[in-house]
Amino acid sequence: MLFRSTAFYQSLIARAHGLPGVTDAALIDALPLTDLDAWFVFDAEGHPRSPSQLSMEATSSIVSPEYLSMMEIHLVRGRLLNSLDMTGSSRAILVNQSLASYLWPNQNPIGKHLQSVDVEPSPAVMDMKTAPVVVGVVSNTRHQSLAKGAGWEVYLPLSPNNEKPVMNIVLRSNLNAGEVAGELRRLLSEMNPSIPVTRIRTMDEVVAS
Repeated sequence: MLFRSTAFYQSLIARAHGLPGVTDAALIDALPLTDLDAWFVFDAEGHPRSPSQLSMEATSSIVSPEYLSMMEIHLVRGRLLNSLDMTGSSRAILVNQSLASYLWPNQNPIGKHLQSVDVEPSPAVMDMKTAPVVVGVVSNTRHQSLAKGAGWEVYLPLSPNNEKPVMNIVLRSNLNAGEVAGELRRLLSEMNPSIPVTRIRTMDEVVAS
């Protein structure tokens, strides 16, 4: 799906919930098990480093708030993402159990800061006034591969600062894939006829490939 604004994506999710047979709808920038993950290269509160040392990295997913519960990624501590986070004002970020345990063992990770090295004021220096704030810890997943254990993962809200040129819409439905595809194409045509809908697959097909 080609790039559109956060407002467009919010409208799409709301209207997708009204499609015949659809019970859940969410957005993510890269589907699990497709090897298209982005990497979040970061520094973390409580882990100072010198500019010559390597920073840390985790797989990064940009998601609408509905995605985590829809995919049965469970909340371990804190809270999940919400509609306010999509404005970008909260600076919210989620981390998985594996990353939280490594960074802050025997500590409460809620309220800790992570910051992408791309936006640090200078190398290895975090700006706590702009750095994302951990609001929740979620269960580990095998997002990259069924053959590997869980790695470090972060989840960022679909906000104006995090928008991607291509997003994937994930739907749960009691209809077959062909019927859902037809309804989705009809909806997008109503919203904006110039937006293409490509590569419609079931999650079984994604996993099998």
